[in-house]
Amino acid sequence: MNDITNKKTSNRTVVLLFALFSAPMFGAWYLYLNTAPGKPWGTTNHGELINPAQPLKEFNATNATNENLTLANLTGHWTIMIPVVGECAEVCQKNLYNTRQIRIALNKETERVQRVLLLQNTQQLVGLSEILKQHADLKIMIAPADQTLWQQLKILNIPLQDQILLIDPHANLMMQFAPTINPRDILKDLNKLLKISKIG
Repeated sequence: MNDITNKKTSNRTVVLLFALFSAPMFGAWYLYLNTAPGKPWGTTNHGELINPAQPLKEFNATNATNENLTLANLTGHWTIMIPVVGECAEVCQKNLYNTRQIRIALNKETERVQRVLLLQNTQQLVGLSEILKQHADLKIMIAPADQTLWQQLKILNIPLQDQILLIDPHANLMMQFAPTINPRDILKDLNKLLKISKIG
């Protein structure tokens, strides 16, 4: 009798532990995969949700020192991506500054988020050398315009220059922020996502 009771207790414990650890993850997935674009989760979201979230496919890219980068470099962290089609001018530079400050403001959650500057060619780096000195945490990703990664981003049907994109730790493109958004609103959305999700 004791064996049966112990077995039932053990089974209940396993189920409870599974529920405790999986609920935050499934909750986060439900909130942004099953919410219509622009529709708030909980109260309000400031960025535009991409519904359904778009799983990015394998791609080839390089970093500033010509080392190979792949889809794996966009997994394991929440990624703030800043695509640059032409010159990183005033708005682009402001996005770099704002996203740096946003990441710092996340405090203990900072390491869960990475910033990626997506370029189309190495020539774009020439005009960024001084600016990049102010952004030690920024990761550079270079992929030609006709390559897979840029083609996948075109699903947004918007000019990518000066947009800020958010990619989840499973490499799903799931939110976009317009150039005119207040950086405090991006921080609010990120804090909310990081609070309800334990992935990344």
